[in-house]
Amino acid sequence: MPKHHPLSLRRVNSEILRGVASRIAIDVWEARFVKSHKGRLTEKHAYLARTLDRGYVAFGECAATAELRALRELRSAISKQARLARARAKRAEDYQEFLRSRCARGRYDSAHRVDLASYERWLPKHLREAFRHYEEGVPLRVIENEAVDLVPSLDDRHLADLIYQLDRDVARAEEETDRQALDRWFGGGG
Repeated sequence: MPKHHPLSLRRVNSEILRGVASRIAIDVWEARFVKSHKGRLTEKHAYLARTLDRGYVAFGECAATAELRALRELRSAISKQARLARARAKRAEDYQEFLRSRCARGRYDSAHRVDLASYERWLPKHLREAFRHYEEGVPLRVIENEAVDLVPSLDDRHLADLIYQLDRDVARAEEETDRQALDRWFGGGG
C-alpha cells in the first residue's frame, strides 16, 4: 500500500461474492491513485479490494482480479492459522503422552508431597482452592495427573516452566525413595 496513494474511491459491487457474503467478506472500490515506481509518479485507474477487517488489501485491473487477490491473501492467512493450530494441538498431545507415561512409570513413593506454592501459578483457581485442604502438601502424583490436563491451556514458556518444576520434584522424590530403600536395606541387613 505505501506505493499506492488513492486520489478517489468509489464503492462498487462485488464481482465474485454476491448478496450478504459480499458485505461480510470484502469491500471493492473503483480507484484512481498515484503509483510510485522507480521514483516516478503515475496516475492509474484500477480496483482496490480489501477485507472488512482491513488486514488484506489488493489491487487489480478489474474488480474480480482485485477481489480474487484479496481473497487469496485471506485464505492463505486462514490456512496458516490452521497449520499453527494443528501444530499446537500436536505439541499438546505429545506433552500429555510424555507426562502420562512418566507418571505411569514413576519410581517414587506415591505419598511424596510437594509444596502447593511451587505450582499455584499454573493451576486454575478451583484447583488451588481444593489443594489447600491438604495439610502436609499436595501429593506429587496428583500434581502430575493435573499437569496432563493443564498442557493445552499453557503457552510454550509456561509449559516449559511447569515441566522443569515437575522434573525437579520427581527427581527429588526418586532420590528420597532410593535413599529410604537403601536405609531399609542396610538397616535391616546389618
